Amino acid sequence: GGRGFESKDVQDLREVAMGINSKLATKVVKILSARIPIIRFKVDGITVDVSMQDLEQKNALNLARLLRTYSSMEPRFAEVMKLVKTWAKRRGVNSNFGGTLPSTAWAVMLIHMLQQTSPPVLPDLFKDRISLPHLSGGPEEPSGGDG
Repeated sequence: GGRGFESKDVQDLREVAMGINSKLATKVVKILSARIPIIRFKVDGITVDVSMQDLEQKNALNLARLLRTYSSMEPRFAEVMKLVKTWAKRRGVNSNFGGTLPSTAWAVMLIHMLQQTSPPVLPDLFKDRISLPHLSGGPEEPSGGDG
């Protein structure tokens, strides 16, 4: 197909791939010729798929930072997330391409569940205003949006 022309989504995904810090993520793979182009990478052993259809570039990078931060704060998070992803994959409920929830949704639900325990296993980084490290290593204040 048209190698001379790339959609805006593919161009944006190329930018995301270039912006992913190798200290944060491993095994970065660009799958740009798929029906829905994605970038796949691992953060602390958790596979993350990013498409421009469901996340903007900044949100994808922030999600990677969020997963990394929670994994470093609570090592059990990464282990439980691996179990949840394995469970979802075995039951065929782990792909937004197949009409089910993507792995990012499972991760966010797990984070929420672990914040609701008493006492919480994970803090609410945005409510508690804990800053996330930039991909380059510096601090970043989370944005205070409406949702």
